[in-house]
Amino acid sequence: MQIIKDTTQFNIDEPTAVAVGKFDGVHLGHKALLEILFAQKKKGLKTAVFTFDPSPGAYFAEIARRSLHNIHSDDDWIVVRDERMERPHYRELMTREEKRLIFERLGVDYLVEYPFRAETAAVTPEDYVNRFLIDQMNAKLIVAGEDVSFGKNGAGDAAMLCNLVGKHNKAMHSVTKIVENAVSQEITDEINENNTEVKIIPKICLDGQQISSTLLRSVVSDGNMELASRLAGDDFSIAGTVQRGNRIGHTLGMPTANLYPPADKLLPPNGVYFSRTVVYKKEGNGIALKSGADRNRGEQDVQTERMSESGLQICYGITNIGCKPTIGEKHPRISVETYLFDFDEDIYDCMIEVRLCHFQRREQQFDGLDALKSQMEKDAEACRAYFMDKKCMHHMDADTAVDV
Repeated sequence: MQIIKDTTQFNIDEPTAVAVGKFDGVHLGHKALLEILFAQKKKGLKTAVFTFDPSPGAYFAEIARRSLHNIHSDDDWIVVRDERMERPHYRELMTREEKRLIFERLGVDYLVEYPFRAETAAVTPEDYVNRFLIDQMNAKLIVAGEDVSFGKNGAGDAAMLCNLVGKHNKAMHSVTKIVENAVSQEITDEINENNTEVKIIPKICLDGQQISSTLLRSVVSDGNMELASRLAGDDFSIAGTVQRGNRIGHTLGMPTANLYPPADKLLPPNGVYFSRTVVYKKEGNGIALKSGADRNRGEQDVQTERMSESGLQICYGITNIGCKPTIGEKHPRISVETYLFDFDEDIYDCMIEVRLCHFQRREQQFDGLDALKSQMEKDAEACRAYFMDKKCMHHMDADTAVDV
């Protein structure tokens, strides 16, 4: 997958089918868009996702955070205070790296992370469609949800998108094909180099509720991981590079792989979860995706990442999200610590993706390390039983831990 980032000056020469949106959480609604996209590969179109980085929500939240120096009342803005920073209450379901990971895995050819800043926010809906999508992305098909918004102040909507593409096609002496409720309809088999088609995808419902990032965000915040999995079509995950911790888990005989998510990553309630963890091995030219800062590629703005299927390993285990109150660190920060069953490899600096399947209990403070270890052993036993009941686990006799 090619990642185009940190630049507004790019052009894709190959004709593309483009999905537009925020894609926070990449839920079933987003995947309906992507299914339409992937169906176009057989017609010679490359698949592309156009999104902003940072997201408009994150961008405006940061502006608000900076303005807090001139705000004297919490009534003016809801503020989250923790040990790391004071900022407006804004979290996203997925980090930039997590989005890259899932788009790579799904098979997207191009991911455009268009820089969002003051100039971008002021772009008209007309420029958004004609310059970004049709000219620079070389879009022959644009796929969007019925609630799409774009352009200055979000003035563009699905109807305007269809109208603007229609005007473009008329100027090119071509015929516009607008398809609504596109899930059940076909696109024309032949691609007209002067024509751009539009597909508007209706909302998808689950149990009578429309699936949206807002709903998914609420469900994750409540710790309902099973429902979150149904809404997204996949487990809610936290990805990052394994970092060194205080090795308390190693002392207890239950070492953990430690992640420290960024402050703007939405996390479920502090507590213990049953999890499946994907370990991405470093293998030659295969993947070694890093969280945090991107790898240095000189002046290049286009990245190509590859995932080696042979470099993946799935491990089951228990994950604690929280500040480790029993340890009593002087300056605690939220960590995601996972004890991996039947695993004994050095994975420092490796990318892992912790997929949360079930919320077991709230984080709590114990009288000491012995009491903590006893509870961890109970949690591990319950976790094994949970996955065995789902017939997920095999070879569960050994209890070898990872030395992290």
